[in-house]
Amino acid sequence: MPFPHNVYKTQRIVPIRFERAVIGTPVLDMPDIDDRGWFRPDPAGNNAATNDHGFVVGVSEGQHVYISVEREKIEGTATLFVKSSDETVMTVKQNLGADQLNPGATTLVRIEGVSGGAGAIPKIARVQVHFGTNTGPIIAELSVWVYRNVNVNLVPHNVTIQTAAGGDGVASAANITTVMDTVKAIWKAAAVGINVAAIQNHTVIFATAGVANWQAEINTLLSTSWVPGSINAYFINQILMPGVPGVLGLGISRPNSVAFGTPNPGIILGDTNGGASRAADSHYLANDIAHEMGHFFTLPHVDLIDQTPAHQGREEIWALRMLMHPTNTHFFSDFRNDTGYGVAGDGTGYRGSLITLKDLVDSGNAAHHSTDAEVKTSRTAITSAAGPY
Repeated sequence: MPFPHNVYKTQRIVPIRFERAVIGTPVLDMPDIDDRGWFRPDPAGNNAATNDHGFVVGVSEGQHVYISVEREKIEGTATLFVKSSDETVMTVKQNLGADQLNPGATTLVRIEGVSGGAGAIPKIARVQVHFGTNTGPIIAELSVWVYRNVNVNLVPHNVTIQTAAGGDGVASAANITTVMDTVKAIWKAAAVGINVAAIQNHTVIFATAGVANWQAEINTLLSTSWVPGSINAYFINQILMPGVPGVLGLGISRPNSVAFGTPNPGIILGDTNGGASRAADSHYLANDIAHEMGHFFTLPHVDLIDQTPAHQGREEIWALRMLMHPTNTHFFSDFRNDTGYGVAGDGTGYRGSLITLKDLVDSGNAAHHSTDAEVKTSRTAITSAAGPY
């Protein structure tokens, strides 16, 4: 299997690459892979060198995911086998049930979580790709972090806003069921299950039909059929904040509820900011809600950077892939506009949905990246005595 390759100083050659199994909107059993960096401490926080490195994917105990195996620097006809390093933690087979991979550039494999960590620390096993025979040399590994599922309650509200004068009110036109299915798919990669309650429909009387003004009307909204022990998500037509044009969503987690003086925490999603409606864009709305849920789980923005008119945040694809990037849609004219979550090959400017597993350190192995290990942080918050609500 020789191939020509010019090397300047040092390069890492990867014959096999593991990829997300789909391009486009998140899918429940096809999670994103944390492929940033290579070496790292183990997830228990030990800095000693381990064999756990390279690509990482999260899996729930008792459930399965599909991952794409890409032959990057090896012939499509090479004989390859996949095995689990520890079948008491997880099992792996080709999609059709065999451990020998079919020839070709890309093959789907099915990974089943067998036994996972109950809290923030997973049990770990590795998908190992063997060359030649099922006991041949290992030429690639995918680290599989298995967790027991933890659940979070979410109550969606579709709110019609009328005026005191009467007449037809204006409700959100979003497909809430589709939005919630995508939210579930995003957080499933962290083994966080979203228990979505039945959609509650309400009518409120505000100054302008279809519009909730900051702050008094927002306060009323967050008092409308608010359910304790849950994240309450309110879908409305429009949010209006004086001096802050273009608001499409508000996420007010528990600490911010106190700081802002709102009666309850909650998430508010508007179909429009006065321009074209985004109600039909379920991906956009779901990404917004999943992002705001991250704040409920104590996640900050990527590298603690917030979006301001003078500061557009991290603009490289490393950060744009992440769920916790401060902007939802990107407007670049180059490769950065395609994080893998738009339609295949169209460069749609969606923010990604990656919730980081790795806790990478800098090149001197001296300090961790400021907002890595988001799965660990989220699961710690969800399972804490205070909880996420």
